[in-house]
Amino acid sequence: MAFVFPGQGSQWPGMARALLTSSPVFAEEMERCAEALTPHTGWNLLDTLHGTPDAPSLDRVDVVQPALFAVMVSLAALWRSYGVEPDGVVGHSQGEIAAAFVAGALSLEDAARIVALRSREIATLGGTGGMLSVARPAAEVRTMLATAPGLSVAAVNGPSSVLVSGDREALEAFHEDCVAEDVWVRRIPVDYASHSPHIGALRERLTAVLAPVRPRSASVAFHSTVTGEETDTTRLDAGYWYTNLRSPVLFEETVRAMADQGYGCFVEVSPHAVLTAPLAQSLEPLGGDPVIVGSLTRDHGELGDFLASVAEAWEAGVPVDWSAASPVRNAPRVEVPGYAFVRQRFWVGGGDAEGAPGAGMKPARHPLLAGHMRLAGGMGHLFTGRVSTEALPWLADHTVFAEVVVPGTAVVELAASAGACLERPSVAELTLEAPLLVRDEAVGLQLHVQEPDDTGEAAFTLHAEDGAGGWTRHASGTLGPRSARTPNGPPEEAGSEVPEGAAPLSLSGLYDRLADRGMGYGRTFRGLRAAWRLGDGIHAEIALDDGGPEPDPRHLVHPALLDAAFHASFAERDDGDSDEALLPFAWSGVRLHGSERAPRSLRVRLTPLGQDTVRMTGWDEAGRVVVTVDSVTARPVSLATLAGTRPAAADCLFAVDWTPAGPTPAAVPADRMAVIGGPEPEFGDPAVRSCPGLASLAAPEEGAAEPPAWVLVPVRTPEGGTPAEAARTVTHQVLSLLRDWLAADRPPACRLALVTRGAVAARPGEGADPALAAVWGLVRSAQAEHPDSFALVDLGTESDASLLGGALALDEPQVALRDGTFLVPRAARRPARTDGRLCDPESTVLVTGGTGGLGSVVARHLAREHGVRHLLLASRRGMSADGAPALVEELTDLGVRVRVAECDVSDRDAVAALLASVPEEHPLGAVVHSAGVLEDSLITSLTGAALDRVLRAKADSAWHLHELTAGTAGTANTAESSLEAFVLFSSLAGVLGGPGQGNYAAANAFLDALAAARRAAGLPATSLAWGLWEQPGDMTGHLSESDTSRLAGSGVVALSAEEGLQLLDATLGTPEAVLLAARLDLAAVRTQTEAGMAPPPLRGLLRDAPSGGAPNAGATVEALAGMSAGDRENEVLRLVRGETAAVLRYPDADAVPPDRPLKDVGLDSLGAVQLRNRLNTATGLQLPATVIFDHPTPRTVASLVLRELFPSDDPPAHAGTGPEDHGGAFDPAAGIDDLDAEELVRLSLRGDRDDL
Repeated sequence: MAFVFPGQGSQWPGMARALLTSSPVFAEEMERCAEALTPHTGWNLLDTLHGTPDAPSLDRVDVVQPALFAVMVSLAALWRSYGVEPDGVVGHSQGEIAAAFVAGALSLEDAARIVALRSREIATLGGTGGMLSVARPAAEVRTMLATAPGLSVAAVNGPSSVLVSGDREALEAFHEDCVAEDVWVRRIPVDYASHSPHIGALRERLTAVLAPVRPRSASVAFHSTVTGEETDTTRLDAGYWYTNLRSPVLFEETVRAMADQGYGCFVEVSPHAVLTAPLAQSLEPLGGDPVIVGSLTRDHGELGDFLASVAEAWEAGVPVDWSAASPVRNAPRVEVPGYAFVRQRFWVGGGDAEGAPGAGMKPARHPLLAGHMRLAGGMGHLFTGRVSTEALPWLADHTVFAEVVVPGTAVVELAASAGACLERPSVAELTLEAPLLVRDEAVGLQLHVQEPDDTGEAAFTLHAEDGAGGWTRHASGTLGPRSARTPNGPPEEAGSEVPEGAAPLSLSGLYDRLADRGMGYGRTFRGLRAAWRLGDGIHAEIALDDGGPEPDPRHLVHPALLDAAFHASFAERDDGDSDEALLPFAWSGVRLHGSERAPRSLRVRLTPLGQDTVRMTGWDEAGRVVVTVDSVTARPVSLATLAGTRPAAADCLFAVDWTPAGPTPAAVPADRMAVIGGPEPEFGDPAVRSCPGLASLAAPEEGAAEPPAWVLVPVRTPEGGTPAEAARTVTHQVLSLLRDWLAADRPPACRLALVTRGAVAARPGEGADPALAAVWGLVRSAQAEHPDSFALVDLGTESDASLLGGALALDEPQVALRDGTFLVPRAARRPARTDGRLCDPESTVLVTGGTGGLGSVVARHLAREHGVRHLLLASRRGMSADGAPALVEELTDLGVRVRVAECDVSDRDAVAALLASVPEEHPLGAVVHSAGVLEDSLITSLTGAALDRVLRAKADSAWHLHELTAGTAGTANTAESSLEAFVLFSSLAGVLGGPGQGNYAAANAFLDALAAARRAAGLPATSLAWGLWEQPGDMTGHLSESDTSRLAGSGVVALSAEEGLQLLDATLGTPEAVLLAARLDLAAVRTQTEAGMAPPPLRGLLRDAPSGGAPNAGATVEALAGMSAGDRENEVLRLVRGETAAVLRYPDADAVPPDRPLKDVGLDSLGAVQLRNRLNTATGLQLPATVIFDHPTPRTVASLVLRELFPSDDPPAHAGTGPEDHGGAFDPAAGIDDLDAEELVRLSLRGDRDDL
């Protein structure tokens, strides 16, 4: 029996993850491999296999080959654990490294060195060659290659399976010849030429780096595919491994020789069987009945899948030790019944059993849980339990404002224990949404864990009885597979009495001070014994009370011990007379590495990550890592919160952080960039070309260089005038540029980059230029309408311009450069406050748009909940606005002195007069600017007038309010000292962009930048970028059903008015200048991200989020190419219908009729743009913006896609050829006045008509 190890090609995303959590043998061997590889790779193997953020991709040859080596070696160890021992081994190409190690010819360290350094050298050849697979006998292929210089046979895998490698151009020509001669041929997805003369360039370097390898005599026969025969393994030195990479792979010859020696069983040891077919073909002419078994297959990598392969081998006669598969050691064996029983079930009655077993549940090994069960219908798992101080007396030692509160550490530990039952013991994320109080009665718990998603993570929620017959959600998060990362700090550090150089912290009176602030820690929780500061970090000793009972062995780590780990962070904290308690609420990356018994003491290290955020590692008495927490963030909790006033929308608050980008690819060369109107001295490199205008891109001069990949446009703030006036001027210029660019005849791969300076506040404390921020808002919408057409780059210092090539090489549409670092926008959650106030109730509060739908809701809320007694409501129509008299009457009944003023806040003089009317005895205390107008339009049809109207209502108004309340206008009644709050109602459109909202996005981005500029100047300001409100009004009244459906599909879910007002309250007093207030459906966001359609900031809300690149369109096209014409036509139609269903939020493709006009099933102009973008993403095409209007049904769209992808195909009989097929042609003589709205939209999108 032989183990067979393939080369590259058996990998797949997610391989090994399941076995890492379910098989200790496999996991231990993988950890050994990871440790051996790390010195040579610089990256963590297990992070890569788990798909953790910033881990290198398996797409790289220097990553995938070491990863495959480790998986194959670990699978071999798993086979051996079941008693399956090979008599010989054989490997294909790099598979020989794993074969040599498994045979005993190499140490693990030497094998790791070979595979890591061999693949690293191969990576240097990237882009120089390639490989083809040809279905012809080797002799015939060699004859064909006689007239193909630059190519050679790389491997002979079977009688009609040959690999060819060599120069790229020669391969393309050979591929065309094969196709012309009806020879089956397939491109191998590599860009280098292994097993060819190309490898000669690596000989000197490769043999030098592998010189330390010391091969040894093997205990298992090693059959070499370099020589075609069994080989003395002491000869597997550096020279052999160079030859292994340079010479052809003689796989067919080798396995036939093995069959001649008596080998009758071959087990392929790989994550996916790729050599079983060539094996069968090679051995078939020899006769006999060889056994050929795989280990796993793509997307089927569970332990059960592996055991199925073991069973297949056992059935074929391979000896197997099945005791390894039994959870009971030395279990007695019984004979299989010899009678063919008729299966009929007779159930034993259960009586009146109580508890989990009686309810059909399995017992849960945790003190807070009684049992768990798998729910029907794929709904996941349900864990239930009850908590009370009677059953768990230690809970009474944890109080907040005299209320017994279940500590967050108990919820985290409970979640980890539940996850361990489901083979997902890592708590990837956990957010405590409401304190869980325990009063007189026991509280029922329900922990619902959903089925895992494609990443292996499973979402969960924790609900508790609310005392009124209902349930309240207290926590939510995700569970992940067992983390490969098990930090194990140096034993001497974990076990030393005092960290060297650390300063002791005084703990005297700590728990008394905490009690004064409402945080009551009883005997069980007073576990902090000593603490030291070392740099920014804190080291501490914690232990459970010596006089207390032993911790319940069902705990992984006792919650009181885990809670005490964070008490050291309070030792130096002085919050004065604060009436808030600081409690952990957001956790990520929690791993509890359980031991035989729950520890009584720990040594911990706390590392600060930000305000009230730390990382924690804890060791037990033996120096073993027991707990690791990537981050935990605390937030203040008030007595009012515990009384039940927690905002229902606490999970709807976000901010945009500018975070360092991932690994940067090679920079775009300077000669591939051009500057419109250049030269630009600040761009540094003289190799950056000048581009006199867009027309020059379409008609380059004879002998001109290759067209630029990027055209750069420096965008500067116009001099003179106010920022609002500057915003109008510069956005007009950029809008004209965008429209010209979209209409221009230019190289398809050429993209436009707009380069600004100071448009975004990318660093804490930075201000932002509101005019340039408006440009960013406008272009963000253009990016949403035309993906992969535009980029935004914001520079900091002058020197940053030299890094433009690096910024453009990133797969990011928005980048800021600061101090040589590439920063990208990522949204992150922010805690909601519950104690913020707007201003002194006796001050006057100005609400612009105060009689509108949203403004009137806010006015009522300020009166009822904030006690505001003086309201000034400004609107264009004043008391003549709909509902204004009734609003005044209602507010007056609430005791408010309210005045409604007719005022156009875009008029500075009118605003000045309005503010001058504020009485001195009730000075202006707050401004809430909710006024604004909407006038949606696609970039290609957006007019300057429409842009101005929206900017004036939002940007000009905000600027006037800022200028006249900041002390610069000299008005006595608006001195800046009286103004406590300056709240701007912005929109997600300014941050995320949105098709059809270019002007609205520009205006709102201006507001966000104004808020940042005010904060940087020390003035109060908060800009709330609202999502969708259920309440019809200024921001949502214009939305159609398809609009709201499309927004929901993008992940934006409507807020109720109650939630919106709670979010308004939650932002008062926060340090952020700009906050995103929206309810987001993260499942929809993930779907959009995986489709390459999500705005960049939203990627920050997803763990293991895709980098933003689109799905592999090449794979789609390759799959289509392998189909018959009829199947291909059906598949493309299914694709079009499926993407239409995704846009319209229909359940599936079948809900979209193939021959019904798309406009009749609900697709409007914005939906048409979205559908065009999704089709471009799926196919790699660049379909025009008018495609849906020119081809009105799914079938005609599919016909166009087919023609573009496969122009040589005969068109389907029903396929149209253009607009004229359905009456879509435009006759200028008919006049524009005769066109309907749809035709006008279609024409506005077309940039190829000179007669319009």
